[in-house]
Amino acid sequence: MLGKAAKEALQLRQNWLGPGHYLLAVLAEPSVPTEVMAELGVTHERVAGQVAQKSTVNGRRIRYVESKGVTTNPRAHDVSGWANGFAAATGRLKPSREDWLLAALYEGGGTVGSVLHGLGTSPNAVVDAMRRRGATTPDFYPDEYRPWQGRREIEVDKAEWQDVVESLSEKHPPGSNLRWGFNSRRDRPGKIQFAAENGVDLDTIVEETRARRSTSKRTKTR
Repeated sequence: MLGKAAKEALQLRQNWLGPGHYLLAVLAEPSVPTEVMAELGVTHERVAGQVAQKSTVNGRRIRYVESKGVTTNPRAHDVSGWANGFAAATGRLKPSREDWLLAALYEGGGTVGSVLHGLGTSPNAVVDAMRRRGATTPDFYPDEYRPWQGRREIEVDKAEWQDVVESLSEKHPPGSNLRWGFNSRRDRPGKIQFAAENGVDLDTIVEETRARRSTSKRTKTR
């Protein structure tokens, strides 16, 4: 499944592998999951359209860098872990397509939730549909997807990113109401892209971080 998901990523001209690509790999061939998803109006083509939108930043497409492979992000590793866990729980040596679908729903990062939200459904609806088909699922539902409340993005040098993360973590720690995140970009070596919801003053936080770094450097040279 890893190879199939990587193929889906490269077909979309994306250099990273995430939960959405695993979902595409599941939907690429006929199976119970494809039937369940089709009943909810979710097809491979429609999911591909949603995942393709991840290639844009501030409305502009990220430049594709030709590559023979892809880099798996942490969420992709989580999907793999969930899938193997589901398989082991039912005595299978290898995850089935049902396991991979459930894993993409339960990994908790919100990627697949975002995709399904864009298609007018939800992870909970998919779980209910799988249960009606007799599939074994956890007794609890996946984390509820909450759309971001606005989005502001800013790019910083790689040398700055740790300081920016520390500032953001101090002002908006994990679990707070406002969300933020960051990622590297292969098309922009040495740069880190930060994104945050409305209410997180990303510009001021970066400016303050740079000011502290500048002051610290001057102090060290005295």
